[in-house]
Amino acid sequence: MSARTSCAVGLALFTCGVGIHCAPPAHDSPPAALSILAVGDTGKPHPWPAFLRSGQMRVARGMNAEDVRSPAGTLLLLGDNFYPEGLTEPELVARLRENLATPYCRFLELAGPRSAALADLCPESAAAGERRILAVLGNHDIVAESSAALQRDAIPEFVSNWRLLDGCAGSVELGHGV
Repeated sequence: MSARTSCAVGLALFTCGVGIHCAPPAHDSPPAALSILAVGDTGKPHPWPAFLRSGQMRVARGMNAEDVRSPAGTLLLLGDNFYPEGLTEPELVARLRENLATPYCRFLELAGPRSAALADLCPESAAAGERRILAVLGNHDIVAESSAALQRDAIPEFVSNWRLLDGCAGSVELGHGV
């Protein structure tokens, strides 16, 4: 496969504080037709020691910098979005503010009926239809009985471009044959 063909899709993975991405395409290469940022194991709650949460913020800064360099159309959350036992109703707004809005503001579309709860953290949120956030559940996300339903049904009321994939595996058409 030529370099030109292999650069048709751009993917940057940021997991556990380590960033992996390919070098920018050569000047004669076409721009990436599809760009995805993926991250997992990010949902540590505020009361955890700062050193356990600082990695998430470093990774988020790296993802934001990569997004500035080459805008991503999709943010893929690979599970364990809310430690240690998933999401519960009493902590819903606080956890969305901590684990989604604070690190990933530039990716959030705030056009839902409850988006005002996050708006002060995201003055420049994503434009409507500009990006999508796809999430899957990790083992920590399903400990609390309500967590899957809250991630599926409640988060889109705050973050309108959020979509939780159903079941243990899912298929989503991202465009450009992917």
